[in-house]
Amino acid sequence: MLGIDLGNATSSIAFYDCLRGAPELIDISGGYGKPSVPTVMQYIPETKEWVFGEYAVLNKGLGRDVTLRYLIEKLGRKEYIDVGSRAVSNVNILSIYLKELIGSIKNINPKAEIVGIVASVPAYMGEDAKEELMWAFKAAGYEKEMISFISDRECVFNRFFFDRESAGERLLLLDFGSRELRGGLYETQGGKGTLRCAASLFDYGLGAKKLEDALFAMFTDAYRENFSLKADLPSQTKDQIYSFMYQHKDMLFQKKIAHKPVRLYFNFTYPPFQKSINAKDMEQIIAPFKAGFSSFVNAVIERGGGRGRIDTVLCVGGGFEMLWAKDAITGLFPESGVYFFKNAKGVIAEGAALAAAAALGVTDGAGFIIEDLNQMKFDIGIQVRKEHKERFVPIIERNSFWWQERAPQFLMLNTDTAGAAVIGLYRRDENGETALLKDLALRGLPLRPRGTLRMKLRASMRRFDELTLQMCDDGFGDFFPKTDYELTERIEIPRYRRGEQT
Repeated sequence: MLGIDLGNATSSIAFYDCLRGAPELIDISGGYGKPSVPTVMQYIPETKEWVFGEYAVLNKGLGRDVTLRYLIEKLGRKEYIDVGSRAVSNVNILSIYLKELIGSIKNINPKAEIVGIVASVPAYMGEDAKEELMWAFKAAGYEKEMISFISDRECVFNRFFFDRESAGERLLLLDFGSRELRGGLYETQGGKGTLRCAASLFDYGLGAKKLEDALFAMFTDAYRENFSLKADLPSQTKDQIYSFMYQHKDMLFQKKIAHKPVRLYFNFTYPPFQKSINAKDMEQIIAPFKAGFSSFVNAVIERGGGRGRIDTVLCVGGGFEMLWAKDAITGLFPESGVYFFKNAKGVIAEGAALAAAAALGVTDGAGFIIEDLNQMKFDIGIQVRKEHKERFVPIIERNSFWWQERAPQFLMLNTDTAGAAVIGLYRRDENGETALLKDLALRGLPLRPRGTLRMKLRASMRRFDELTLQMCDDGFGDFFPKTDYELTERIEIPRYRRGEQT
């Protein structure tokens, strides 16, 4: 019974050990002693083979390889990637990764029989992305074993409350991943399994990848300085510097180097050279993130109704393997119980394994019901008629947070002879059923030939039950310049019943 945490940077896998009655992480790093493996695939044209995980990262820059990263964030876009002079879908590439990830268990135990899989997904993952992820599991040959997707935060609570009871706790959940820092303020509601989410927030500027980018820039500057280079570096050199950075980042971020600088040997260059990195160098990289942590935590707490009492701070994600991150959070909550898991990257996979065991009736776990008014439970969009069929065009997607900034959408309109048109704004539930929210009457629109009136729509929400929709004329190339037509509509959104499961 497997639980999988598919991360944008790294992934982990765990199984439920029936003998111990507990989840256990599986080391699939290929001998590197890590409970997680990079979510990276690499195609080598010379041999026409795929390389997986850690090898794909360390092999980068050594040939005409095609290294593919960030496979999870590409889901839902129907993306194709040029690999070996042919277009390959992101779904197919991810399926190869999943086959390697799950198949590596057979190397550990050839007699292992996989009876069920639960995969964790980000709480804000859209339905299109989930559909593509399911296709990836099918293509990998695990359609029958696949049980369900559950949110990453539900996995964390599965693991945390696995061997303890909750009694009126107020918890702050911080997930420090490569893509962003996520935070949520939760309150337990009576019995085990019910949580109310008072606030949710995330910050892309504080993702662990930003730290890697800063370290990569430091190493690149050292390379330029040593060889007195001013021109842009070749891509192969950049790849070699990235591999060098990847091999040494844990040492720099997970050790205290206050008293003795660390000497790094750039042995992939000719001639080789060395650079000493001291505490001041690292503090220049880390300082903005420490300040950002403090601001982020205060914003989450303020959104949740003020400081108040916080009983427990749960810290998960690979970012909390860094010493400075642990020190920063401990300093912010000297009187609270700050909880760091032994394997910060593997917590979610263990929680997913517990969900798999519960789904198969091995344990009596029932999962968590999360009462959340921060996250949209349905899509909001426009229903258009095309070729005698109704098509729903989402403006705000289900599972997104109401306070998120959203990219504008574009719509082609046709008007009557007076320059008027009606747009129907709908909500769509998880079953695909739509219901009209409001008919938007647009008058005084520019009179243009059919198929040349292009409208720009921007949606924002001041609170969970109020949508503001701004519409303006976006022109049509050089033929029809933009006009000053603009319309703003505020629409009331019906509230949800409390207690709906995310």
